[in-house]
Amino acid sequence: MVKFKNLRSKWHGVTEANLERALSILKAMAPVGVMIDEAYAFPGSRNQEGDSGTSNRLFAQIAFFMGNREYRGKIIWFLLTCRPDLIPIDLKRQGRAGEHLALFYPETPDEKEDLFRTLVRKLQIKFQDFPISDLLNKYRFNSSGADLRAILIRAKFKAAMESHVTLN
Repeated sequence: MVKFKNLRSKWHGVTEANLERALSILKAMAPVGVMIDEAYAFPGSRNQEGDSGTSNRLFAQIAFFMGNREYRGKIIWFLLTCRPDLIPIDLKRQGRAGEHLALFYPETPDEKEDLFRTLVRKLQIKFQDFPISDLLNKYRFNSSGADLRAILIRAKFKAAMESHVTLN
């Protein structure tokens, strides 16, 4: 799995060269997954102005590479965003990013409890055993995984400041 980061440079031609180098590395690494976070902003746009056409060329180069049949099944693209409406339609078509998966907030008490337990384990939080469903029923609010993670991290910091080994 590879995570794309910023390839852009202030020097003319360097951005395109950075992208070409990165795409060559992907070819050599195949099979590989490529994750692009905030995908609506990463590749630029066909209509972007003010950067001497760099965004247009970057977009075209990425779109062409993603659609190349030679790499199907060898290079899998994961475009992550909370704004799918802003991802250019060219990147969402079949052959580039053909599957679109929406991840929603946990809805049922079981989903919320599973997420809570997963985050506690991932964050390595020592927790005093108690019925989690009581807590989730007491505070009825919709929260994303990021919201719940932030709450647990703050609770962990607070417990550490009060010299507690476990969260109560």
